[in-house]
Amino acid sequence: MSNPPKGGAPAPSHYTDTARRTFKTALKTLEKSLPEHHGALTKLLESGRIDDVEAIRAVLDGREP
Repeated sequence: MSNPPKGGAPAPSHYTDTARRTFKTALKTLEKSLPEHHGALTKLLESGRIDDVEAIRAVLDGREP
C-alpha cells in the first residue's frame, strides 16, 4: 500500500491499466449504492489508495482517510 501524498498533486498511480479500469467500473456501481461515499472513494483511486483497507473503512465510517 502506498502512502498518501502530503499536499500537492496526487501520487502517480501504481495500478495496472486493467486494475484501474476494474476499480473505475466498481466505483460506477458504488455510485448508485453508496452515493454519499462515492466522491471520497474516487479520491482514494485518484491518489493511488483504493487498495488501502484502513482508508476505505474511514470513508465508509464517515471519517477522513
